[in-house]
Amino acid sequence: MKKLEIFWNIIHYFDYRFELKVQTLLRGGSTYSKPTSNPEVQKQRDLEKELFEKVFKNPRYGFSSMMAGNFIFGLAAIIGCGIYIILIGISNYYQIVLNEIIILIVCILPFAAFTYYYIFHKDKYLTYFKEFDNKPKDWKEKWKWISLLTIVAIILFLVLSFMFMDYLSNINH
Repeated sequence: MKKLEIFWNIIHYFDYRFELKVQTLLRGGSTYSKPTSNPEVQKQRDLEKELFEKVFKNPRYGFSSMMAGNFIFGLAAIIGCGIYIILIGISNYYQIVLNEIIILIVCILPFAAFTYYYIFHKDKYLTYFKEFDNKPKDWKEKWKWISLLTIVAIILFLVLSFMFMDYLSNINH
């Protein structure tokens, strides 16, 4: 279970870093570093940079951290929804009557609970963020790609679960 916790935190970490890059790109992060001879303009740039650091880059309360947290919960929900869709397809194939709302809750709730416990309970992600920040560049490069492929695989799982449900509904008994 510890390996799953580390793996899920790695995905969260790299999504957080992606969110930071997107926000920096959208805000024009390079303009903060260009010095100017006009003291008023420089003062304004310094103030904007300070606000950007507080609002977006703070891993505990920042906007990028909130977006990454929403994304990791979204991935958990996608996994649960994929399982739900497969179960609904199987129940329809075998003509079993199920309460779909209860099945949906049973499928999604465990993944959301595990995500909360593995990442957000007692702010575990902050400890992992500090640990991952100190990792070597080759480790970061490797796990960035693994995280991206995992995200793509989870989305592909959802798409394939719809295809499986459709396949089961078109089979003649």
